[in-house]
Amino acid sequence: MSESLSAETPLSPGADPSTAPRKKLERSCLACHRRKVRCSKELPCSTCVKNHVACSYPPAGRKRRAPNPKTRITDIATRVSQLERTLVSSSRASEPPPRATTSSRDTSRVAEAPYTPYSQTQDGYEVNKEALVENQYYNEDLLSRVIEQERDIHSALATPRNNPPKLRPFNPMGILSNPLNFTGELAALHPPKQAAMQLWRVFVQNVGPAVHVFHTPTTEINVYSVIHDATKAHPDTLALVFSIYFTAAITLEPEEAEKLLGRDKESGLMMLKTGVEQAFAEADFLSHTSTTLLQALAIYLVLRTACTTTDNLQMGIRSHNPGRGVWILTGLAVRAAESAGLHRDGKKLKLTPFESEIRRRIWWHIVGRDGRSSEDYGISSSNNIPLSTVELPLNVNDGALYPEMTKLPTPSLGWTEMTLSLVGMEMFRAWTQLQTAITSSPPPDRAVRDKIISDWKIRVEPHIQRCNPIVPIQRMTIFVFRFTFTKFDIVSRQQWACIEHPKQPDFTSEALEQACETLQMVIDAWDDELLFDYRWLYRSFTQYHLPLYILWHLCLRPQGPCVARAWEVIDALFRLQEAGTLQLSASANGSKWAVIKVLREKASLIREAVHNRDKTIHAATSAMQLHEEAVVEQTTDGAEINVDIANDPELSQFLDPLPDWNTFWLEEFNLSSLA
Repeated sequence: MSESLSAETPLSPGADPSTAPRKKLERSCLACHRRKVRCSKELPCSTCVKNHVACSYPPAGRKRRAPNPKTRITDIATRVSQLERTLVSSSRASEPPPRATTSSRDTSRVAEAPYTPYSQTQDGYEVNKEALVENQYYNEDLLSRVIEQERDIHSALATPRNNPPKLRPFNPMGILSNPLNFTGELAALHPPKQAAMQLWRVFVQNVGPAVHVFHTPTTEINVYSVIHDATKAHPDTLALVFSIYFTAAITLEPEEAEKLLGRDKESGLMMLKTGVEQAFAEADFLSHTSTTLLQALAIYLVLRTACTTTDNLQMGIRSHNPGRGVWILTGLAVRAAESAGLHRDGKKLKLTPFESEIRRRIWWHIVGRDGRSSEDYGISSSNNIPLSTVELPLNVNDGALYPEMTKLPTPSLGWTEMTLSLVGMEMFRAWTQLQTAITSSPPPDRAVRDKIISDWKIRVEPHIQRCNPIVPIQRMTIFVFRFTFTKFDIVSRQQWACIEHPKQPDFTSEALEQACETLQMVIDAWDDELLFDYRWLYRSFTQYHLPLYILWHLCLRPQGPCVARAWEVIDALFRLQEAGTLQLSASANGSKWAVIKVLREKASLIREAVHNRDKTIHAATSAMQLHEEAVVEQTTDGAEINVDIANDPELSQFLDPLPDWNTFWLEEFNLSSLA
């Protein structure tokens, strides 16, 4: 480098130029090039030897001029635009032509969209249904088809509101703006130190394993720092701590909350919620997103637990403003996470192993919750799943992680503090794989579906087998895995059956029995005393697909070997709702619960009509000795009566009509369930 900068430096004394080694080169030396003289292109060259100066050559390769930054940005923008146009053109070319609308009804009524992603094709794909009722959009296939073809259900959803909507005290939208009714200091909302420490312990025990989005030892230091002096805490940290307090208080019984907070549970929750909102406002969440704020938002949105008020029971933040509001905020959380780069794995961003692992926990938790909130609201989010190569977090205890680590530990095979959350994350990844496969053209065979489920089970089951069922949190982990796996299997099998045999009904006794057993798991878990601290999970993650399927089956097949069992499960579910236990009516603005109630009433009318008709036919048969031409065919053992509802003029009056259940399973379902 020094030679190229000092081309004319004299040779050192005593050097013999005649004996210096010479090397043939392809370029002129720097001195000859500057003097514009002929160079022998040797090292040293003859001219430099003659002039007694050091001979040096430029480095290999030509120096490129730095591109103009503006030109480079313009070129990149042009290339991106060209790529976008190419992708749009290719996607349009692969899509079937849109269907024209066949009705000019007002948009406040149920309308079939002019464009659907799965139109009728030669392969027999069913059309994805959409519905718009009172400015509320649905595209979940099951719900939208029921709304479209059931006039009673549509009327229940489209009933105009005579009074303006009541302002909900636990509306979560306050985090987007500074609460107008709060003018004091944020630290003034902090609970007493003893209460704050107890709330932290409650969170770690009751909520943390299901919402494991941080490193507990590190977060614990921040929590106790705030407890020591909240006036010196950063708004980001205050948002996280108040979210922890708020969700922990929700899991408490009213008497416990009042004793701990020194006020009734509702007013205590309002105080803590105001603290969350004020902290988000002071942190300017939308403009300055941090991993700490994302952790706070993830915790704040996931809790859908019950809290007792004078107006009977209301739900936690996920259900105080159910369905649409939280669905929108969860989408906001996904976008905020993307803006912070969480959709890119930390290894690719050259982050430390510890920071990369924490970011993975946050990312997978948020996208998994987005799928679950879609189930509550009735909009499928499978088409909006962000493309991501983020690895799943490891199944390790927090004690195995620390900020200064240079290498991540080996995952544990047994239960860890991360296992319960990881069950839901693994399920969501399998669900996205399944939806990607089922929406391909042509769809794959059943072996693909079986492999996705098998791989998921292989990844998770070793952890579950090592869980101790007498330890409450491990018992809860076992329950969550078994329930989500069974539900995933039921729905995906129905989807593939619809693809393989679109004309063949799938109202089998085996399918109904499996649906009943799966729903019964939730009902039985409510009475499990070891799972008392985790009842907020049952209240939070309500189940809609299974009750809808069971009731739909009862409408079309009102008699059969599993019908009595199905009615027992449905009646038990409604008893829990009427007792204010599961509070299904609070979710999704009551829309799905309204559908379930209407279907139950319809199924009850059909059952009563069938029962009355059976009595009449039995009496007539005894008196008149009717034979094989009777409408009702008695089986040899007298255990089952087959009734064709659709072709019976007396019973079909209860149908509007009801479509084939197979059409409900073609489009994607949100299967996040309890995890």
